Amino acid sequence: MRFGQISSEIEEIIGKMTNPTILEELLKLAATAHSLAEFKQSLAKIQS
Repeated sequence: MRFGQISSEIEEIIGKMTNPTILEELLKLAATAHSLAEFKQSLAKIQS
């Protein structure tokens, strides 16, 4: 895995998502984020 072990909290948040557009955006973010912290920030913005 690119960022190593991720928290169960992140797994739970993503696991509850059903919108394919948002999931596609998260996939792109996971591929382009420079760090896990950057990905978490983007995830928080998407959730709001």
